[in-house]
Amino acid sequence: MALPSAPGSRRSRRPGEPIRILETLPSAPPRFLADDGPVEVSTYPGGRSSALVFTNDDIHKLTDPARVQRVLDVLGRHGVPGVFFVIPGYRGHLPIESRDAIAGLLREAVRDGHEVAQHGLTHKFAGGHNLGKIGYREFHSLPAEERLLRIFCGREILEDAGYEVDGFRAPGFSLDFETLRILEQQGFSYGSNGRLHPLRRGLSRRLPESQYYPFRLEGLSMLEFLCEGDYFHLPWRRREVMKALTSRFGEYRERGGALVLLSHLEPLTSNHRLELLDDFLSEAVSPDVWTPTLRQFSRWWVAREALTIRTRVTDSTLQVHLDCPAGGPMKDVAVSFRHPNGLKNYEIRSNGSGVLARGPLNGCRVLVDLS
Repeated sequence: MALPSAPGSRRSRRPGEPIRILETLPSAPPRFLADDGPVEVSTYPGGRSSALVFTNDDIHKLTDPARVQRVLDVLGRHGVPGVFFVIPGYRGHLPIESRDAIAGLLREAVRDGHEVAQHGLTHKFAGGHNLGKIGYREFHSLPAEERLLRIFCGREILEDAGYEVDGFRAPGFSLDFETLRILEQQGFSYGSNGRLHPLRRGLSRRLPESQYYPFRLEGLSMLEFLCEGDYFHLPWRRREVMKALTSRFGEYRERGGALVLLSHLEPLTSNHRLELLDDFLSEAVSPDVWTPTLRQFSRWWVAREALTIRTRVTDSTLQVHLDCPAGGPMKDVAVSFRHPNGLKNYEIRSNGSGVLARGPLNGCRVLVDLS
């Protein structure tokens, strides 16, 4: 993916010059500076300790709806929503339309809690030549005006087909920094434009701790999510893929991170790979793992970053004031009390909703909703 250099190593770049995402990652995991001494608010809803997001690429007008339905059936068995990155104008002349069978199936999926996001416009390099991997890097070396046009037209096609579009993933993970600026200017709330390739079990890659969380690039407010994969496209034995994938997710869980799992529709629905996804979700999904869409994740993350926490003691009661000035409502905010220091009761308040909860301080964790 084309991104700017990390702080401290910046140099001038030619317009359209590709740069590496791993050069740009912040060096440290996120810290929510709003936490107050005796009170802790969890990173994820419900006090969950980590997150898992399933994403699937390359759905388009000619996609067989039965393939997507098979993926939805597996996700449904585990209560996991998916983010489906759709190519709006496949091959440059096949726009997805509301009357298409695949469009109808995706609208039904959205009603069931899944998400549709944008995957370029045509998924084809503008030169139209057989250039190997470059042939899939649609935004490779395009003028700024052409990039803007493709992003705008692609989103318009998807909206006309009946979808709300908040996220973008570039075909071939090939963007430059100016394209990310265009996405932000066009109102996209998140991107998932960089990936980490699969690692065999037992291997490791030295990367910043921040790789496990959403992040922002210098000068941008739009969230970016690194994705992992595609494990379902590997020529390894099923058992070996399963070990590698579960081991990788274990690293995310240990760090309280969020694994964004990359897949592509055709390989996922071939060669028994759906059974592999079923097995992985059976092992990975638990009450302690949050499984949102990327839209849900980005909205929560923005609100969590903006959340402020103030405490004061009145008589023997610890009063907690929560204020969320950005990001919209937050559901199942988990509040824990570290050291009550002899206090007997708690009271949680919000500027917008008054008293949210009160009770005895007995080491409990309280869930509240912020409007």
